[in-house]
Amino acid sequence: MNLLTKLANKYRKKFPELKFSVRRPKLVNTFELTGFSHRDGKFIIEICSSHEDDIACFLLAHAIAHAMSWHLCQPPEDPHGQPFWDAYKITYKVYEEFCDSINE
Repeated sequence: MNLLTKLANKYRKKFPELKFSVRRPKLVNTFELTGFSHRDGKFIIEICSSHEDDIACFLLAHAIAHAMSWHLCQPPEDPHGQPFWDAYKITYKVYEEFCDSINE
């Protein structure tokens, strides 16, 4: 299991109410994209396939924060408003703990 899958599973355990999938397409002009499917209530996170797993994990923390704050600061009006940063503090802490656990 690669690092990105392990971290995604850690986020799923920590936030079971947050439904998301992670894809690795080739993206042009962006590192990652986060979208919401009204059809199934799931977030679709796309992280560019050209990034190594360590960078993809860092980007996942950012994308999960967008998902957590999505309905509070509806994109595109202010996707990096205060609700995003409040969520990012939480997701980044999970990311840091994950990094610490794999570097022991």
